[in-house]
Amino acid sequence: PWSLPGLALGVGGNEIVVSGSNTVAGGTATNAVDSSADAAYSGGWNSGNNGGTGFLGWTLNAEAGSSGHFVGPSGWGMWSHESNHLAEAIRPFGFTNLAVGQTFRVRMQNGWIWESGGSVGVALRDGGGATLWQLYFNGGSATYNVSTGATDIAWTSNGLDVAFTVTGAGAYSVDVTPVGGSTRTYAGTFTGEIADFRAWSYSNGTGDGLNSNRDFFINNLKVTAPSAGGAEFHSDFVIVTRQAGSGGEP
Repeated sequence: PWSLPGLALGVGGNEIVVSGSNTVAGGTATNAVDSSADAAYSGGWNSGNNGGTGFLGWTLNAEAGSSGHFVGPSGWGMWSHESNHLAEAIRPFGFTNLAVGQTFRVRMQNGWIWESGGSVGVALRDGGGATLWQLYFNGGSATYNVSTGATDIAWTSNGLDVAFTVTGAGAYSVDVTPVGGSTRTYAGTFTGEIADFRAWSYSNGTGDGLNSNRDFFINNLKVTAPSAGGAEFHSDFVIVTRQAGSGGEP
């Protein structure tokens, strides 16, 4: 409750206006978003598909009969066979580059990794295709790797949620969270500007009839940035009528 002590009222109507303001925190703006559930992928996952908003179309590279792409229950899927066969997916941002303060998010979910040369992963690259940051698992390894070296995250088929934030010019912080596990945070630097996202499956299969267990999925692409906060202003009024001859000031 609040009060206005010592307020003089004249005879007749007295309009009292009260104004105030409060500061509100900033929110989060979504700059780009897409998922495999978008209608753009109802006919499969193909080069040129461009679902969601804020991204440019996909570029998919594969070798017929030896690697490929599909849409599955866990997202956009990739498969590849041994002997240096590659399936890759590249998604440019629909804006110039990933800017300071922006966060790129993706979920990656692998199955088995072929021990004799298999590899799956995700990366952020510059406009010329050079890798600036990556997260991957090589067959035969015990843990996932990032650009700065090995992590302590052991193989999992549950998926990893990645949130990569540009914290300054050429600097980043990335949170990697195994689904159902605890978040790890890694920081580092990069040279250049981040212009696109890449995912791959390489040599990740053999002739044992079990390759469906080695499918690699990505999903839930998103780019966000802090939105500005500020002040909210409010005003209201009341009219108090004082009768003539009603005595002294209330």
